[in-house]
Amino acid sequence: MTGPRILTPAEQQRLDALQLCLDDAEPVLICRPCGYALKPFGERVGRHLAEKHDVPKPKRRGLNGLIKSIGLADPNDVPLRPDGLPPHEALLTVRGYACRHCNYRTVSLDLVGRHVSSVHGFKQNRKAHGWQRDHVLEGVSLQSWSQNGSRGYWIALPPTPTSPSHWVDSLPSHEASTGQRALLAAAHDAERARLASRLPAAATDEGRVDPALQTNWMRRTGWAGTFEGARRDILATMTQLPASRNSSAPLSTGLHLGLDGEGDPLISPPEDEARLRCIVSAVDGLLDRCEDTIRHTDVSIRCWLRSSEPQRPYKAPFELVSRPSTTYRYRRYIKKLLCFCFRLWRLPLGPRLSQCRRTLTVTQSRAFQALWSDSVWTAVPLHNTSPDNRSSPESPVCVESTSTDGDGRRTIQTRSATRPRATRVTMPHTPSLADKAQRASSPESTSESEIDTEDDEEDMSDMESEEGRPRSDDLEEPWDSVHLPTPLFFHSPCLYGFIGQETADTTSVMAIEDLVLRLLFFLVTEEFEYGQSNTTLLVFFSGIIGFTPDGTGFQRPMNYTAALSALIYCARLVVMEALLPRTSHDYVGYPARPRHSQLAKLNAVRREKMCLGSQAPLGELLSLRDYGRALARADGPRFRWNWSDDGQALHWDDGHLSLCQFRSISHNMLEQTTSAVDKLMYGWEPVFTPARLRDRMANTSPGYSFISEPANGLHEAYLGLSQRASLAGLDGLLSTDGWIRPRVRRYLDDCESLLSKLLLLIYLTGGQAARVTELTSIEYQNGASTQRGVHVHSGALVIVTRHHKIRKSTNKEFHVARYLPDTVGKLLYIYLVYIRPFSSMLRRVCFQAAEDESSLLFASHSSSNSPWPTTKLSRELSRATTNLLALAINTRTYRQVSIAITERVIKHISSPFNMYDDKSANAPIQSAFAWQSGHRPLQRASTYGLDGAYPDSLQPALLEKYRWVSREWHRFLQLEPSV
Repeated sequence: MTGPRILTPAEQQRLDALQLCLDDAEPVLICRPCGYALKPFGERVGRHLAEKHDVPKPKRRGLNGLIKSIGLADPNDVPLRPDGLPPHEALLTVRGYACRHCNYRTVSLDLVGRHVSSVHGFKQNRKAHGWQRDHVLEGVSLQSWSQNGSRGYWIALPPTPTSPSHWVDSLPSHEASTGQRALLAAAHDAERARLASRLPAAATDEGRVDPALQTNWMRRTGWAGTFEGARRDILATMTQLPASRNSSAPLSTGLHLGLDGEGDPLISPPEDEARLRCIVSAVDGLLDRCEDTIRHTDVSIRCWLRSSEPQRPYKAPFELVSRPSTTYRYRRYIKKLLCFCFRLWRLPLGPRLSQCRRTLTVTQSRAFQALWSDSVWTAVPLHNTSPDNRSSPESPVCVESTSTDGDGRRTIQTRSATRPRATRVTMPHTPSLADKAQRASSPESTSESEIDTEDDEEDMSDMESEEGRPRSDDLEEPWDSVHLPTPLFFHSPCLYGFIGQETADTTSVMAIEDLVLRLLFFLVTEEFEYGQSNTTLLVFFSGIIGFTPDGTGFQRPMNYTAALSALIYCARLVVMEALLPRTSHDYVGYPARPRHSQLAKLNAVRREKMCLGSQAPLGELLSLRDYGRALARADGPRFRWNWSDDGQALHWDDGHLSLCQFRSISHNMLEQTTSAVDKLMYGWEPVFTPARLRDRMANTSPGYSFISEPANGLHEAYLGLSQRASLAGLDGLLSTDGWIRPRVRRYLDDCESLLSKLLLLIYLTGGQAARVTELTSIEYQNGASTQRGVHVHSGALVIVTRHHKIRKSTNKEFHVARYLPDTVGKLLYIYLVYIRPFSSMLRRVCFQAAEDESSLLFASHSSSNSPWPTTKLSRELSRATTNLLALAINTRTYRQVSIAITERVIKHISSPFNMYDDKSANAPIQSAFAWQSGHRPLQRASTYGLDGAYPDSLQPALLEKYRWVSREWHRFLQLEPSV
């Protein structure tokens, strides 16, 4: 096809007068007012001018002939222009939508929705497919030759955008209905009223060669002799917690402990596991009461409780652990202890001796029998046993063979036969620890406790083995003659007949908790036999938790002392609850704390059972922990690495990471977070000028932050995002009928996903990696008694952490400032100023959330008062590194790697500095200012006035050093340094 002929100047002038444009590249005639090409056939051009633009006939005379002589083509036959060219100056440019998967373009939201649904299979009501924006480009500039784009559109490259404004300069392309606007206006009015009521206050109130197997360590623990010949795999399995009813493990098969010497399986029956589940469940309730007792105990008593010396208290009081994850981990040790003890006791004598190399004394057996056979179990349903096969409390662990032990006193049961093991009878009473404590607190009292914790030395004196040591299992009398202690408090025979079932269940649970307390008190105060600590079950159990995961070796002291701390912590809770409970334990006869002489009652037991050198488990655990900590310091670090010859790659146990890969972790997370922010902001990019932001760092008034600072004017900036997101034509959150709850819910989920990305990004780019608990405890605004951790200083956002690992021990806080790169600071700024308050508004408006929210930055919206667990950041980092590098790196490994890189590549960052140094060769010359005033720098800083614009512990000199360190880290990561 030949192109159109060249027009004469007179012809071009006539077309221009009629506002007709002849395209130089394509043979089409475009009507400028209409913005589309006209068909050049017949009289269509003239008729169009007459009907659409009222052009008089004299001006149209001869026009059709002229058009015909030019040789124009039908616009429907002219190919579409390529995407990305500048807009055609004569064609109409419209805002529309483009499919991400094909070349479909349209200006209709309904049509593009139908297209992606029918052609690409995207269903809007399927949450798994995500947002429509994942499949559709919104707001693209479209042009077409034909009217209404009937022959298709192309994407015109838009002109260079102007700098974005702080507020929304125009509504979304989709025209919002009156109903939408009314609903949104009402929501905004409510938000403004809420902000107005709060603003004044916020503005005016301010393994084989293992270092663990060192001779000294193994000599001190005695584990080689304690577990000689024992099946460590079976011992470790015996400490497992029973499967819950909600777990996938079958409950009808019991717990497989392992195979005995003849290859027969050792199984803890399902009936025993059901009872263990009840006992383990009671531990939580009991320890809750223990913690309540500690909370209502004075500091002086808690200092004595923490002391390991007989005659003086510790300098700091015993404190409850602050992290729920630590509480959970500590309680697991006590639950494992109980499970191990009962399974060991229920194990037949033959396997116990041959596989576990462990015996039990009469006193120990009586203690377990007292709980296992108590009458309270008659009122407790064991859910996973049927009425016809529910065993009696005397049913032992099963092996799949029938035999008897050496002395013929106990039957090793087969699966088809059972034999009762004991009958519950009373035991003669002898004075106990509780009696001693009671007499210490009440000297005039002559009544004796009926709780039996006596040792059986008199009964055992003639039952020694060839080595002169008693075999404790030989000391066990035949089971039908074992006498057991009865509880002090006897329930009425009609207790469960005259009260409701719910009350009966509660009473049974409390009775089991009391029985568990009595047993635990016995275990933590059990006296050594023949002066050997491993004769007590608690010390024996502490050795089992010292096994390596595969059971082939023992843990290093560095890894093991934390478990000892957990046992010591829980033991102190138990002792305190048994001696000085806030409320009485009537079922076992432990009275509530007396009004006077509480310290005498505590020390009567503490000096004998809880101090270094005492002949009880706690004395051994305290000594072993101290020795382990001292040895761990000489044991060397657990993490060891090697550098490649060129110094560009780091190797450790099973990992390899180059410096380029290390940098890519931060860059990739920055890209992901930026994309997530853009989606939640609906494409809006507000201005970020941190140099103009005002922040009074020393302001500790509740609710204050740079967002609420009046000079910044940011307190209601999020309403701009609210307008854009609510009235957007694509994925808008508001319709004429109200809020679209599924979209709102998805938006809130995306906000929480963004927050987890921000946490990881700050962790990666804020300098030397922080402890996770330090980051997750950051507050974005001041609390009632806490200070915020997000500041603006020197044109950058700063994260300040105030929590140190040993803060409770030293009573000192360690302040660390981490300056963020501009790119990261901008994302955090947008989240705090726009996304977070808007998501809070959505929860209030759509889901009636509480008005007051926690000031914690990293917390779920469903539980805003609880910081995220440390595992959340570790999982996020592991997921990110796995997807990027096919190498899972958790937070512990990342901290080690980042420190290794710092010491090798950025040596000057890791060099120590002393801001009060005035003697060394590297001392700053500014020290002379302090000399002139007759002071040393430290005295001058601690005695004389400080800059009131900064916190006392973060003065400008220290902040400047932290800023320099952060910038060096940003430079290494090849991120834009803070200004």
